[in-house]
Amino acid sequence: MNIISIILAGLAAISGANHTCSVNNGAFFGDSIAQGTYQAAGKRHHQVTKVGISAKQLRNKDLPANRYDWVVISAGVNNPSTNIENDLLYIRQKMLKKTNNIIWIVPEGNAVAKKAVMAISKNDYRVTYKAGKDGVHPRSYQKLWSGAKSHTC
Repeated sequence: MNIISIILAGLAAISGANHTCSVNNGAFFGDSIAQGTYQAAGKRHHQVTKVGISAKQLRNKDLPANRYDWVVISAGVNNPSTNIENDLLYIRQKMLKKTNNIIWIVPEGNAVAKKAVMAISKNDYRVTYKAGKDGVHPRSYQKLWSGAKSHTC
C-alpha cells in the first residue's frame, strides 16, 4: 500500500465515508401518522410514536439508539399550541443528534402544521399527503411510506 492509499483510507475512516446507509437503520418519531407510516414500513425500525400526541409533548420523548441513517417525523396535527414552530424546531435539534437525514411528514390540508414545518425544516426532506375521509390521516400509509422511503438512503 503506498502513502497516498494510506492517507485516503484514513480520510475515509475519519469522514465516515465507509459507512453504508441502510433503509433498515431508521426510526419513526411522532404522532399517529408517524405510527401508521411505521406500520406501513413493516415495523422493522425503531419507533417512538403515540396516537394524539402533540408537538409540545414530543419534546419530552426521545429515540432509544444513538444514531440512525434517517428519521421520519410527523408532529403538529394534534397541536393546540400556538408555539408550534418552537416545538418543531426543538424536536428537529434533538433529532439532528441522532441523524443527518430528517424526513418530515407534512399534511397538505393543515395550514398551521404545514407552515411550521416549512419554516423550520431547512434542508430536510418533506413528504406531503392528502388527508382521507377523517380530514387528518392519509388516504394511504403505503404511499406515504413509499414517498418517505425514497429519501432514506
